Amino acid sequence: FYWYSRIRYKCYRKLAGLFKKSRSFQVLAAAQFSQELKQKAVKIKADFYIAHNLGALPIAAFVANKYNVRYAFDAEDFHRNQDSVNVKETERATLIEDRFFGDAAFISTASPLIAAEYKKHYTHKNFTIINNVFSILQQPSLQIIDKIPLRLFWFSQTVGLKRGVQDVIAAINEIATFSILLTILGDVNEQVKQVLKTSFTNTGHTLIFKGCCSEDELILQASQHHIGLALEPGFSINNNIALSNKLFTYLLAGNAVIMSSTPAQHLFYSHYPQVGWLYTTGDIKKLIQTIEYAYHNNELLNQKRQEAWDLANKVFNWENEQHKFLELVKTFV
Repeated sequence: FYWYSRIRYKCYRKLAGLFKKSRSFQVLAAAQFSQELKQKAVKIKADFYIAHNLGALPIAAFVANKYNVRYAFDAEDFHRNQDSVNVKETERATLIEDRFFGDAAFISTASPLIAAEYKKHYTHKNFTIINNVFSILQQPSLQIIDKIPLRLFWFSQTVGLKRGVQDVIAAINEIATFSILLTILGDVNEQVKQVLKTSFTNTGHTLIFKGCCSEDELILQASQHHIGLALEPGFSINNNIALSNKLFTYLLAGNAVIMSSTPAQHLFYSHYPQVGWLYTTGDIKKLIQTIEYAYHNNELLNQKRQEAWDLANKVFNWENEQHKFLELVKTFV
């Protein structure tokens, strides 16, 4: 079944490339299992439908129309500019957004700048910001961690190159006065792992790779580290304006955060500088200074960890954020 679906999906994408203005082919090419999802969805009669990715958006609209109810869309990304070089993907996302955003009951976004960017294209629509946060029930207690080694943490579902990790490795290589443990968590192929291990040349420090795990386990793993690394490189418009779940995971786990100065993270940092530090992508000297400063000012480091934990506990958690979401839904159900 998988290979049949895979071949069918490739055919749809080929046809979408040949017939760029065909909305049907663009919709079919948006998700590998779009037909199966549609078959499942039509069997579930609901009062309201919400899509969370562009592949699901046309299906939510179709089923909502079938049952004469409304649908909405949760835009976790600025989809039309997720990829900086793939013109076909940009065109496909734009066509789907243009077709289905207009009739959506509401559109929520995962950052203020995503909302602002979409507002430029859909001036008649209102966009509500619902941050990509987690339940306070998942928050571990703030961990007491030995000062040595300084423990740094980075994660992603897929570990890749040009994701900011190489910045921190380059910085660690230049630090010789204290020891550092860098943990990289996520699905990583052997080629990428070898590139990162080869670039990690300072034998006074330790690099650890850990595989993907459950969400709860991820937060617990993060909580065993001093600093979480939100090193978004700004490789696309979306990457510049999104607030990733990395940032909110680190806050919940009680990590001080080193974040790259993408526009979205710069804006966040301007409101909450107490949780960490900001640096410009590629500025290895600044990153070295930040890591050294964090280590040599242990009281401040622990204060920032506490501030991060408190911010998640009091502000950035789903128990707070859900109220905005529920009020939106109640308006249209």
